[in-house]
Amino acid sequence: MDLLMREYLDRVEELCRQRGIALVLTQTPMNNIGIAEKQRQYNTTSRYAAEHELLYLDFNERSLYEKISYDFERDNANGGHANLWGAQKITDYVGQILTERCGLEGRNDAQYEQAREAYKEMEKDMSLFLIEELDSYLEALRDDRYSVFISAKEDCTQNLKGSTLERLRALGLKAELEGKYRSSYYAVISDGTVKEGQGDQRLEYGGSIRGGRTSYRIVSAGMKSGNTSSIQIDGEEYGKNRRGLNIVVYNNETMEVLDSVCFDTSDKENPALGQR
Repeated sequence: MDLLMREYLDRVEELCRQRGIALVLTQTPMNNIGIAEKQRQYNTTSRYAAEHELLYLDFNERSLYEKISYDFERDNANGGHANLWGAQKITDYVGQILTERCGLEGRNDAQYEQAREAYKEMEKDMSLFLIEELDSYLEALRDDRYSVFISAKEDCTQNLKGSTLERLRALGLKAELEGKYRSSYYAVISDGTVKEGQGDQRLEYGGSIRGGRTSYRIVSAGMKSGNTSSIQIDGEEYGKNRRGLNIVVYNNETMEVLDSVCFDTSDKENPALGQR
């Protein structure tokens, strides 16, 4: 442990002991616990808690992370940090321990209540990458906060379902995709407007959203005209360039790309392709 950090942790521990305050240490789940440096940090924290007889919640212990159904693949944002869903599981359990073992009572926070709607929106934004079914994904895109970019590559029509076409039209798209085997197609949905292009030739289109503050360039070429796809926002490539419907979702309020995915609508199952 860094000497300065150890000094301050000792001060905190002593102050809590003098004032009869229960000090609780936690260790969040780490995918990279096997790395030597992380292992030393892990061991140091464990020893410190044992030496000072502190309540220690170590979410790298199998008994604990299994108790809260923690899935390292799904619930970690990176090697050492939980994502939204992992944080919810950890926080719920820690709150339970603080109530049952430390005598704390839960309470409502007025400021949090005021932010509840914003929290729900953030939760929805973060949930997009979990949706693997095309119709459900398109349904989630019906949100005025989003700009949606769609580009077809190779073929996007062979196994398009009627339910999918209905949801595309619900987003405001008007192009007739049925029977347009291996043709090019793009769409941009933003600020209540829809821009589309369709044909047998390579298609390119550029413009801006957010009142001209964010630029984009979109390319679609079916098998007949080059077999490629590109979706660039502010000069950076976000498209997957895979067969089917390549989709990029941009949040106009937070000014960030929320998700990029390709649904292979030439495959009967319309699977989501590419790492997200």
